[in-house]
Amino acid sequence: MRTEGLLIISDPGNDYQNWKSASTQSGFATPGYINSNARPETVVAQGTITIDPEVFIPNSESTDFAKINYAFEHAGYIANIKVIDQEGHDIRTIANNETLGFEGFFRWDGDRDDGRKARMGYYAIWVEVFDVSGEVLTFRKRVVIATR
Repeated sequence: MRTEGLLIISDPGNDYQNWKSASTQSGFATPGYINSNARPETVVAQGTITIDPEVFIPNSESTDFAKINYAFEHAGYIANIKVIDQEGHDIRTIANNETLGFEGFFRWDGDRDDGRKARMGYYAIWVEVFDVSGEVLTFRKRVVIATR
């Protein structure tokens, strides 16, 4: 029995579809905590990716990184996330085949794969997620590295 909109959701514990390992970000296990695959109270229809904040200053006293937030209709997506510069070059791989829960975030500090800091300017956050059924979702979001 499933009662949407209420906190009580009762699914059979012996149904294999109700058992999933926790997400990569939580170390595939969450002993003593809610599993990253636990269904949230509100469900996102197709999936969303947001960047918070869209403009940040690395190594500053204020927010010095960008959070790449995600929320999906179901857990179990696999994510690839890259930062792309204005010339179309991949400068940073944030996630490579990472298992996702229903919602969570990744962090970008404004660095490159080679360890150097990225230059001031506009960048694209490219997110591709896919699941075992073959469904693929692609998102492109803008982020800006600023300076004082």
